[in-house]
Amino acid sequence: MNSFTKILFSSILIAGLSGCVSTRGLVSLEGPVAPLSSKASASKVAVIKIIEDKRVFEEKPKQANIPSLKGGVHKASELDKAKAIARKRNGYGKAMGDILLKDETVAFVLQKRIESALLHAGYQVVPASKADYPDLELTVKIEKFWSWMQPGFSYITLNTEIETEIYNAASPNKPIHTYIKISKPTALATGSKWISTMNDALTDYEKRLIDQIK
Repeated sequence: MNSFTKILFSSILIAGLSGCVSTRGLVSLEGPVAPLSSKASASKVAVIKIIEDKRVFEEKPKQANIPSLKGGVHKASELDKAKAIARKRNGYGKAMGDILLKDETVAFVLQKRIESALLHAGYQVVPASKADYPDLELTVKIEKFWSWMQPGFSYITLNTEIETEIYNAASPNKPIHTYIKISKPTALATGSKWISTMNDALTDYEKRLIDQIK
């Protein structure tokens, strides 16, 4: 198979994420790692007050790891931006259609992972209205959550990057900074491989956060 054929074949398969490469694709991601059987053992209380999606979208970024949306950021709704996680690309790396979460926002996906990490670290997560003096009172800022493709001569690399800053109002300590990047080389950029890369990044993020909280 010559290089042109490889690029053309890859371009076709990239569209497999959800139909045509130029259209919008909707995906669902996995939930948290194996949940704890009970919250009864948690001796400390945590509250997640705010989760802010601080990601910055650009109109025509020079780098694929910078969030963008087909048709322009200014034409996109706030909900579209809240759900956006990647851009489809052709075999030459040109940005095409959007990839959005089907039913959830990025903030909600990460909230579930953070709540799970807190449970695994020995905290009971409760609503702010039910905790007068929580041990942790958290504000979460999402700096990065994006997936992108890098075309190569003989293979394609799929990447997912996640970065958050978690502040505790009950403590003057520095925020918890959690950063994860997953890169997976693959011969064919099928939809299942895109989703697998994103799920692996989320799992690594959660495991890393558990260690940091402990």
